Amino acid sequence: MTVGPCLIVTISVAALLVVLVSFSTADVGKSLQQAISPHSGYPVWHPPIEDFDPQLYDTAIFFNLISEVLSTYFIFKWVTSSEKKHATYFVLDDTRTATTDKFNYLLGAYCLFTSINAVGGRLTSNTSVGWLGFYVFLVSALCLLLKWPYDAAWFKMQGLCSDFALFAQFVRMYVTTKRHLRDGHSERRPLNNNVDAAETAVELHHPPENSGIVHPYQILFLVVASFFHILGNILINEFFIPFSISYLLFFLTYSITYPTYAYFVYLTYNSPSIHQNKLIYLPDTAGWKVATVTISAITLSLLTMRLAVLTQ
Repeated sequence: MTVGPCLIVTISVAALLVVLVSFSTADVGKSLQQAISPHSGYPVWHPPIEDFDPQLYDTAIFFNLISEVLSTYFIFKWVTSSEKKHATYFVLDDTRTATTDKFNYLLGAYCLFTSINAVGGRLTSNTSVGWLGFYVFLVSALCLLLKWPYDAAWFKMQGLCSDFALFAQFVRMYVTTKRHLRDGHSERRPLNNNVDAAETAVELHHPPENSGIVHPYQILFLVVASFFHILGNILINEFFIPFSISYLLFFLTYSITYPTYAYFVYLTYNSPSIHQNKLIYLPDTAGWKVATVTISAITLSLLTMRLAVLTQ
């Protein structure tokens, strides 16, 4: 690596170490009480809610559940539809192209399993779905072995790590795509043999008036969705506002996140483009960049938990 990347990684590691050291003076709050889910009867990872209103709580969960179920339905409907006006393709390693279908299926599965877990307690984890092998085992094992509140802290920390990393990757995806399209790469790149020839029709160079969102701005909906997902998880961890309010805001952000993901899927098949092909360029996977994103995600997750300790 050159001096620049080495310096960036070093700063990232230093920031992580500073946050870790700050926990040496933290009072984790062993006396913090643990609430019981009114639906499953299992312990849940938050303290009892003051001024608890069961009807308001159930309404928030039900509204959130409806938004997730509807998002799941429309995502799968759009992915499986034969009427895809303007299909979008990922560019992998600047050499290969692939449709966004598999990625969109994953978004649909994410919404589906989150909706299933919406009313669960300690024994359910929406982040365990979609992860494979060792990670699933590690997350599940520690959630079962650790005692309250360490089990909650671990679960929320690892979830926030993926949230921050996902947000960073979506931002990088948008920036990378904008840079390539600005340089005119889309006009020079034919779709290769990895894509069915029947799907390689040339896109509109001049979208009609009032056409709405134009490629590549649909990627911003991934950024917005992941941002609200982070916001909800941060609010549920912090105690500087009444927990009853933060809990409702948590459900509200989730009700924004999943319909936004669904709208992105809709746009991948229906938004026009002024370019020859609708291409989304995936960000560079250079080792130092992956390391920086990973370390930064861990640091921000730990920082969020540290602030939660300060405000409890």
